[in-house]
Amino acid sequence: MTGATFGRKGMAVAAPIGRRAQFGTSAAPGARDEVEERREAFLAAERMRASESAEADPIASAARAKEAGLPVFAGRKSVATAYSLWFFLWMISAHRFYLKAPITGIAQTVLWYGSLMFWMAGYKPAVYPLVAGLTWIAADLILIPGMQRAINDKLEAKAEASMWEAKAPQD
Repeated sequence: MTGATFGRKGMAVAAPIGRRAQFGTSAAPGARDEVEERREAFLAAERMRASESAEADPIASAARAKEAGLPVFAGRKSVATAYSLWFFLWMISAHRFYLKAPITGIAQTVLWYGSLMFWMAGYKPAVYPLVAGLTWIAADLILIPGMQRAINDKLEAKAEASMWEAKAPQD
């Protein structure tokens, strides 16, 4: 494949006409070879980069970065972000999903909206689970820092384990 046919598979190259003949032509044959070599080197580098990223998982790449002395982002969760999600999106328990507790997030959301629907439909005893759901959401004000510490410890332990796994000799 040459530079003249790159991107034009199956198309015949027409003879240049007039001033347009100068566009896209190289002055020296050596210049075309240099461009072709650079293009091939670029494509080879891109293929290698794509294959590395396709087979690399984030934990293993974090271990390789730590071995190389680079900073590692282990996906730490922030208390400020969790509180912001609690404040603005408490009705869908977004803070629990952010802190990797999706089961309790779904339970909290279903409890809130389920009891709200029954209460709005006229079923008066539904006010008790409604109050329980609101109390649980309010209790998260106290629970968020502990949940954040627990998930960050878990993420760090997972990164450390993968780092040791990466350092272990392969049989």
